Amino acid sequence: MRWMVKTAQSLSEVSFAIDSSDPQTIMAGLEVYDRSKGRPAINSVSLEEGRDALVQLGKDENCAVFANGSGRSGMPQDAAERVANLSGCMEMMDKVGLPMEDRYLDPLVFPIGAGPEFGNHYLDAVRLLREKYPEVHIFGGLSNVSFGLPRRKLLNQAFITLAMLAGCDAIMIDPIMNPPQEFVEFKLAANVMTAKDEYAVSYLKYVRAQKKA
Repeated sequence: MRWMVKTAQSLSEVSFAIDSSDPQTIMAGLEVYDRSKGRPAINSVSLEEGRDALVQLGKDENCAVFANGSGRSGMPQDAAERVANLSGCMEMMDKVGLPMEDRYLDPLVFPIGAGPEFGNHYLDAVRLLREKYPEVHIFGGLSNVSFGLPRRKLLNQAFITLAMLAGCDAIMIDPIMNPPQEFVEFKLAANVMTAKDEYAVSYLKYVRAQKKA
């Protein structure tokens, strides 16, 4: 892990998530992480046995913390289980005082080709979580939805838009297949239409900056 973190940071200036279910492995990565290039994130907390230690580690090390919707005994079967599992993660985060802006909830996206309701399970969970926790970040591996199906870019485009409308404020996607810029612009426009960006202040600022560029 130490070698991987150093190597990855030597190739890019972006922030990285350190991914492991083992707190000691994540700690090893954090020990060599260059914070001048951005804050690290921990991936991921869940209700699975032993993963609760990662919440405290995230608080102590000033990291963003990703939580996923898996349960103590396996993957969630529907939207209700996703919400219940992530609510348990939120309770763990509350106990250690992790700031709300550092919490990222992942209700888990399963390939739609493996189950026709998997898309709805995710989207319904996002809506319920957004209603329950208005200030938390909600995201997910949205590109997962199209595995095994043709024209993945088209399917991803539709699902990402639906996820953002449901309440996702962050997205995890294949940036080659689906460039993020178009979704940044969609979110800015959607916020104007739904009065989240009153008087289009953020939208106009963005448009003016694009013209200058």
